[in-house]
Amino acid sequence: MEHYELGMALAMAQIAELHRQAERRRLASPIPGRAGDRRRDRAPGLPRRPGRDDQAGQTTIAGLAVDQAALHGLLVKVRDLGLPLLECAVPTRPRPSSYRKDDLVNPLLLPIAAAQGIWVRSTIKLVSPAAGPTSGTVGDPSRPPVRIAVVGESTAAGCGVDTHDHGFPGCLARELAARTHRPVRWEVIGQFGATARRIRYRLLPRLGENLNVALLLAGANDVLTRRPPEQWRDDLAAILDGLTDRAEQVAVTGVPPFAAFPSLPTTLGCYLAQRAGALDAVSQQVCAGQPQATWINSTDILPIGPDFFAQDRFHPSAAGYRRWARAVADHLAL
Repeated sequence: MEHYELGMALAMAQIAELHRQAERRRLASPIPGRAGDRRRDRAPGLPRRPGRDDQAGQTTIAGLAVDQAALHGLLVKVRDLGLPLLECAVPTRPRPSSYRKDDLVNPLLLPIAAAQGIWVRSTIKLVSPAAGPTSGTVGDPSRPPVRIAVVGESTAAGCGVDTHDHGFPGCLARELAARTHRPVRWEVIGQFGATARRIRYRLLPRLGENLNVALLLAGANDVLTRRPPEQWRDDLAAILDGLTDRAEQVAVTGVPPFAAFPSLPTTLGCYLAQRAGALDAVSQQVCAGQPQATWINSTDILPIGPDFFAQDRFHPSAAGYRRWARAVADHLAL
């Protein structure tokens, strides 16, 4: 179970997703020298595009590749021109305002992300969950307290700190106590590696009732295990039903910003961030249908520096949990 959260690395190597996302991709490839019309005729589908590089004696050719095999064929044609290829780039597209399955990731980058995932899995040593009590009270216990509960994955389990008092629930309790001038009683149910499905069936039934606020920290493992947004929607809706039955106010945090994780190479981080964006779009829609629920974007904690992360550079440190708790508290009405 130690590397469960990064088990997606091997799954990403299944490049069958290339065929499921066979939308046409644009290429832009600068080569030294001026290709000329005769050579361009030998590379059908790659019209020459004049640009600033032409002044440096380079030619940029652009075209469309349906899949990886088509890309290979185009590169062979460039090789046959007798000119070295300086670069092959896939121009980025703006992120869509709404999620579509085909918008998840550029399939040409999947082999790179898969290789980086295998490397990360073999090198990273994930920290353990927090020990100690899973409930506590901050402030004067003689006064009626604000009751909060946190349920979720490894961040709810306190990975990165020694005790839950220094993890997310303890930090949020202190933040709310300082803002409301009331004692805050907290409890937490978290499990390392838990997906929304496990939270729904195993963790949620263990949560207390008569809560003022219930918080869900989830989504990272659903991204890492490549669960489709449709399954995430079903599980999240059921979790929200259970939380709204227990609490006056429910908050759902966005998936952590993978692209900012120092333990993840750039391409892998962007791949995970794109998949996380698809789940976040679903979360916003589900929360919008629940008057008691609020979705909180994880980008509220950006930018984040090295001190935000624990030793594994994947989970938050005590300082990271404090900053995250402050950002979440800004969205709670107490």
